[in-house]
Amino acid sequence: MRIDQIKKKLQGSSGLKNVFRISSGTLIGQAVSFITLPVFTRLYGAEVIGVWAILNTIATVVNSFSDAGLIRSIMMEDTEEGMLQVYRVISTIGLGVSILSGLAIFGYYTLFPSDDMIVSPWFLGVFILVAVFTLQQTQVCYSWLNRMSEYKVLMKNPIINNASFGVVGILLGVLGFKEYGYFIGWMIGQLLTLVHMKRFLPKKMFLFRIKTYKAVFKEKKRFVLYQMPTNMITVFKDQLPVMLIRAFFGTTILGYYSITVRVLQIPITLLANAMGRVFYQTTTDMKRRGEQLGAFVYKTLTSVMKVAAVPIILLMSVGDVVLTFFLGEQWLEAGSMLRILALQCFFMFLMTTMQGITITIEKQQYSMLSSVALSCAIALSLTAGKFLFNNLNVGLVLLVVTFVIINILYFCAILKVLHVSRKKYLTHVFAYMGIILAGSELIRAILYFFHLVPGL
Repeated sequence: MRIDQIKKKLQGSSGLKNVFRISSGTLIGQAVSFITLPVFTRLYGAEVIGVWAILNTIATVVNSFSDAGLIRSIMMEDTEEGMLQVYRVISTIGLGVSILSGLAIFGYYTLFPSDDMIVSPWFLGVFILVAVFTLQQTQVCYSWLNRMSEYKVLMKNPIINNASFGVVGILLGVLGFKEYGYFIGWMIGQLLTLVHMKRFLPKKMFLFRIKTYKAVFKEKKRFVLYQMPTNMITVFKDQLPVMLIRAFFGTTILGYYSITVRVLQIPITLLANAMGRVFYQTTTDMKRRGEQLGAFVYKTLTSVMKVAAVPIILLMSVGDVVLTFFLGEQWLEAGSMLRILALQCFFMFLMTTMQGITITIEKQQYSMLSSVALSCAIALSLTAGKFLFNNLNVGLVLLVVTFVIINILYFCAILKVLHVSRKKYLTHVFAYMGIILAGSELIRAILYFFHLVPGL
């Protein structure tokens, strides 16, 4: 496939239009989130947000195996009947796992109470039950609706989620529910989003026939054997900083880190997620038709670098100033973390856009290996930051350096499989990294000269 054909494909009715359709909803949702964030930080403070980060980590880790690795297989199904069968199997497993995890958390914190978990054990159990089930079902619905190209439905999700979370969370905070309001608001947002999507999916969502489970697991053996452990390792990798920062530096510092990550997620949520869903659908369709993926993947990768560079430059140059302006001077530490982690966000942008490519090319082990390597890098970097330097920011710098190296190698491996020149890719990625670093420091220096930002 020639480059001009690729451009035409992306500019057609199913390419950029779908990206912009999803992104428009995400933009409104992120605008709502951005507006409500300063209110949340002032109403609840770093400690409450830190506790939410811990609970969200638990729910996310459990969710990583609650589908047995089958969610992404929905996109690979040729028939709606096949999709329906997988959907019901996943939903039933998710229901069982969410109930068991809720009971387990309730039992654990009843037997071993923790002073920094500011809510009661029964509420912890309910939160985990709701969080695990809604997180899993939201992913299932996204896969189904993406497979059916229902982008108008997907467009509304971030608006419903962020708006309902913002309204309920702020209202409860103002009314004095300072311990529970933030968590209840988040759950309401998740539930309303799920209800919205469920209207467009089959009504019968649970299945209890053992024969069907055996057939699905046999047919999707590769997903169960490779994708599920990959998901678990990836999620463990993503949540490991939360666990270690809480253990090494405390819940309040974790609250600062959580807000930092939330801000860094804005460009990823706004653009990369939407581009990733369309990219995954496009590559799976191309594979079904027997088309070569190399040129399309490389063109997309280089285009994404251009898109990602601008927000990353802004985050590195003025992210800390903007953050403390909106949230208050007490969040200055979060601003310092933001500038450090911004370069990592560049590669997260690329990874999110290219989501599912290892499944399409049947190299799930690449994702697994990269997640293992990144988990080791996170553990070593943050441990060194604590015990060698007693400084979280030093640990984060070490983390960013190793993150960049591992991700460069990861994309080199993928491009090798697709018979794409790694030399050309390395030239592009190092050029954009240079532009990001030089551009952000130049903007910072100019603003510092006019006394608009603190010291370099």
